Amino acid sequence: FYPGWLLQVKSGKHKPREMPSLKTNEWLRGVELRAGRHNLVYTYRPTSLICGAVVSGVAWLSALLMLAIWFRGKHR
Repeated sequence: FYPGWLLQVKSGKHKPREMPSLKTNEWLRGVELRAGRHNLVYTYRPTSLICGAVVSGVAWLSALLMLAIWFRGKHR
C-alpha cells in the first residue's frame, strides 16, 4: 500500500470508474464491491516520477542549449 496507485473498476457493461483503494491487513490493497464479476485495473503513477521526469527534461534541454551556445561561439 504505497501512494501513487490508481484503481479503475469495470463492472458488467458499465463504464470504468475510479475507486479508492483501501488498506487491508496492514500492507495489502483492497476494494469494497458488490458480489459479481469485476475487472480491477491498478495503475502506478507516482507524483515523484512525473516531477523527476520534468526536472530531468529541463536539465537536458538546458545542457543542450548551453552546448549549442558554446559550440556556436567557438566556431565564429
